[in-house]
Amino acid sequence: MRKFIKETLQPYNFQFDRNSGYGAINGYEVNVGVGYVGPTFLLSTYLPMEKKKEVAARIYALTASKMRASACEQGILFNLASAGTIFTYAKRFNELLPFVLQALEEYQAPKNNICPMTGEELNEENSRLVNLPNSTYKVRMSNGGIATFNNNIEKSNEDFKNAPNNYGKGFLGILIGAVAGTVLTVIFGILGYITFFAPAVSILFGTFLYKKFGGKRNYMMIVMSFVTTLVFIISAFFIVYMITATAICVEAGVNKAGFEAFKTCMELSADFERMFYVDMGLNALFILGAEGFATYGLIKSIKRPKSV
Repeated sequence: MRKFIKETLQPYNFQFDRNSGYGAINGYEVNVGVGYVGPTFLLSTYLPMEKKKEVAARIYALTASKMRASACEQGILFNLASAGTIFTYAKRFNELLPFVLQALEEYQAPKNNICPMTGEELNEENSRLVNLPNSTYKVRMSNGGIATFNNNIEKSNEDFKNAPNNYGKGFLGILIGAVAGTVLTVIFGILGYITFFAPAVSILFGTFLYKKFGGKRNYMMIVMSFVTTLVFIISAFFIVYMITATAICVEAGVNKAGFEAFKTCMELSADFERMFYVDMGLNALFILGAEGFATYGLIKSIKRPKSV
């Protein structure tokens, strides 16, 4: 865990490992994990979901939008909307934490002696600490709470299994992403740049739309995204070279365009041919790197939760 988070939470005697911390603040069970938006905290409490949403909205209002908060099954997730630097984080966190506790107090949110899943009182005999699936967080639940939690997971997985695939609608989203990536590749290519950015945008934007359009998040989504992006980005690379070859032919007074111009330049210009193969190799590395980066994240995102 990063040093500045440890220093921020030092007064609360948190236990830390590589990417997470666990402890208690003002009698509430609290986890902290590091993600793309900086440190995110899970404060465990038992309230109806609507009440938890009200608490989250109250935190947002009390902190004048400086703290983001949302409701989840085990309690409240919150983080700083603008964390500043590692040197100012502790000061900002300590200034805003009292507002989080105020919102919880206003709604009489139960503390760590109450199961966040069932609302029953916890003791050593009827509870245990469980690791939440696909997460670095761990939460103490009653035996009944664990059973409820596992039932919810099983139902969610069964619903997902029975849901329609909607591959047609999903593929439309991937296609739009691929077109966006192609446009970026052509623009950057004409300007003389090789970019990791375009294929990454193609995959991430395409899979985002895939899910928005109702496609099922599974390995088929990843395969379709990978293949479509690869075909479109490689095609864009050839388009850039055909445009370049056409410009060369026009300048040389040769009446050829598109593929014919490209073929002529490849046959008559050793410099053009060498540049083409060097760029193709570099583009291949960038495309595979972007594909690997994005695909790794997608594989993690489609992983279904398992019972605890």
